[in-house]
Amino acid sequence: MRETKISSLIRKSIDRSELILFRPFELKKWLALILIAALAGALGGGNGANPRSPNPQKREETSIENSVSTESENTAPAPAQISEEITNGSTTAGTVPKNNIEPAADTLGETAPQEPSSAPNPILIVILVVIGLALSILFTWLSSRFRFIWLNSILQNTSAIREPFGRFRSEGNNLFKALLAILGGTLLYAAIVFGLMFLVGQIFGVFKEGFAWDFSMGLVFTLISILFLGIPGILLALAFLGIEDFVITIMTLEPSKFRDAWKSFWGLYSQNKKDFWIYVFVKIGLSIVAMLLQLMLLIGWALLALVTGAIIFGIPYYIFSVLLKINMIFWILAGIAGIPFLIVFILLMAAINLPFATFFRSFSLYFLSSLKTKYTPLPLE
Repeated sequence: MRETKISSLIRKSIDRSELILFRPFELKKWLALILIAALAGALGGGNGANPRSPNPQKREETSIENSVSTESENTAPAPAQISEEITNGSTTAGTVPKNNIEPAADTLGETAPQEPSSAPNPILIVILVVIGLALSILFTWLSSRFRFIWLNSILQNTSAIREPFGRFRSEGNNLFKALLAILGGTLLYAAIVFGLMFLVGQIFGVFKEGFAWDFSMGLVFTLISILFLGIPGILLALAFLGIEDFVITIMTLEPSKFRDAWKSFWGLYSQNKKDFWIYVFVKIGLSIVAMLLQLMLLIGWALLALVTGAIIFGIPYYIFSVLLKINMIFWILAGIAGIPFLIVFILLMAAINLPFATFFRSFSLYFLSSLKTKYTPLPLE
C-alpha cells in the first residue's frame, strides 16, 4: 500500500533530476547521459514515409510523343502524292522524298524512347529488408543493454558506460531475448489478423471495383480493428510500460532473469492494483504536460538556431557572394562552420529531452519505493 503522496513523488523526481544534471553542471556528463539515454530509447523517436509523387518526366515524354505524332500527321504527304511525284521524276516544295521517310522515322524513334519499366527490383527489396532487420536486431540488442546502464545512471548518479556495460551483460542479453520473442509474437499476431481481414474482404468483394465499401462493411471492419488490434495494442503498451519501469528495475535490484522478474512484478501489481492504475493515469497526464513543454522548448530553440544560422551564414554570403562575387570562399566557410553548427543543433535538440527522461525514470523508481515492498531503489527520506 502506497503511503507517500503522488505530489511528493513528483517533487522528489524533480529534485533527483536537478541533482543528476545541474548539481554541478558538467558538459562531459551531459554528453555521456545523452548517449546512454538515446541508445536506451529513453529520448524517443520515429520514421515516416512520404507517398510517391506523380512522375513529371513521364507526363513530359507523353506530351512530346503526342506533339510529334500530331505534327507528323499534319505535315506528312499522302502516299498517292508521293508515288505520283516519284513517277513523274519531280518533287514539289513541301513534299518528302521516299528515301527521307525512314531516317525521319529513326529520328522520331530517338526523340521518343520507350519508358523503362518502373517495377521494383525484388533482389534489391530483399537486400533492403535484410539490412533493415539486421539493424533492428542490433539496435534492440544495444538498447536492451543500455536500458540497464541508463537505470544505473539514475540510481548511482553516474555517467559511466564501460563498467556497467560489462556488469549487466547477462541481464541485457536475457532482456534482448525476451523482447525479440515479444516483438516476434506481436508481428505474427498482426500478420494473422491482417490476413484474416483481407480474406474476409475478398469474400465480401470489398477489394473489387476500387474498394466497394458501404456503411455496414466499414462498420464491421472498424469493430474488428478495434477488437483484434486496438485492444491488444493497448494491452501491449501497458505491458511494455511495466517492463520498462519495473521489470528492468527488479532485474537490476536482485539479479534475475526476465521471467522471474516479470512474476515478481505481477505479484506487486496484484497486491497494489489501485496504486498501479493511478501511476498509469498520472504518468499519462505528466507525459502530455512534458510534450507541451518540449514542444515550446523545441520551437524556441528552432527560432534561435534560425537567427544564429542567418548570422553565421548570411553575413559571409553577402560579403563574398554578393559584394565580392567570390562564391568559392563562401562555400568553404559555410562547410567549415556548417559541420559544428549541425552537431551543436542535434546535441541541443537531444539535450532538451534529457531532463524529462531523467525525471520520468526517477519517478518510476520513487513510486516503486513508495509501495512499501522489499524493493527500495531510491530512498524516500
